[in-house]
Amino acid sequence: MTSGTYIQEGFNRAGKVTTQAGRDLRSNPDPKARSKAGKTLRSLQTHPGVQRVAGGGRGAVAQGLGRGLLVGGIAFTAWSNYNSTGGDIPLTVAETAFDTGVVMGATHVGATLGAAIGTAITPGVGTVVGSAIGGAAGAVTGILMTGPVNNFMSNTWEGVKGWFD
Repeated sequence: MTSGTYIQEGFNRAGKVTTQAGRDLRSNPDPKARSKAGKTLRSLQTHPGVQRVAGGGRGAVAQGLGRGLLVGGIAFTAWSNYNSTGGDIPLTVAETAFDTGVVMGATHVGATLGAAIGTAITPGVGTVVGSAIGGAAGAVTGILMTGPVNNFMSNTWEGVKGWFD
């Protein structure tokens, strides 16, 4: 996966947090929850750095770049797996699907946890920063997790392939 994917995931998490804050501000009966939601939204409205970064992620160019980086990351992973498997297409497809799913899932979980921790520390700015840091940490964790599983898949592939002959 690419860093663009991780950054996009961070922005997606931050967007969900601010959407929830808007809902809480309008309809949550708990005054503490409404107060926290108001602080989150005010910090995003008043912080110039957050506005500048958030505005850049909404443009068609930025979104196209994020999608392009995602596709490029998957293509790079597939090429790397193709080379490491000696050109075995079914094994390459299996490893690439596994790699992509694990890294995207770990990035999502990391961004969610980072956003929650960042919001608890500093609503608004902490949400964005925590989500980006958590997403990056989750992605690195996912990448590290895929290596041993891919090795196992490669080592057992010949035996599994024999089942279908």
